Amino acid sequence: HLREHVRLARANGIASAIVTNGTMVDLTGDAPKVVDHVETARVYLDGTALVGAMDGIVRDRIRMALNGHVMVTMIIDEGGVPLGSPWADLMGLPEAGRSRKPLGDEIEEALATAIERADRKTLRDDAKIEEALRRVVRNVSMDEIGKKPEVTVIVSRLLDD
Repeated sequence: HLREHVRLARANGIASAIVTNGTMVDLTGDAPKVVDHVETARVYLDGTALVGAMDGIVRDRIRMALNGHVMVTMIIDEGGVPLGSPWADLMGLPEAGRSRKPLGDEIEEALATAIERADRKTLRDDAKIEEALRRVVRNVSMDEIGKKPEVTVIVSRLLDD
């Protein structure tokens, strides 16, 4: 748009043209004069909210669109023992990878193995569980499909009454 504005100005006999985003120009008088600069950036309309391009929201969506998303859920009982194996919900990922087996099954098998091998210290710390399971999903996905999806891990703990 700025280049087109310059072309239009020159076509209409205005010899000097200023081409910079955010430049505030005084057009009164014989020649345009720069009077100030206003910080500008890309802004997106997300529903009814304005979102800055550098806010991370757009970047997160692009990563999810390009790499997919996996949500891992597991339940731990009152004694700190996992109830069954973690399960995974896949979005935006292919059904199968290099092994030709269902990708979800491959991920869940690896998650089950990771939890079986986890020590008590790890099972007591949600942050350690989340990081371990996130790493498993990303590693299996990289091996199977050559991508590292975004991963959300939900650890639910049953409480003593």
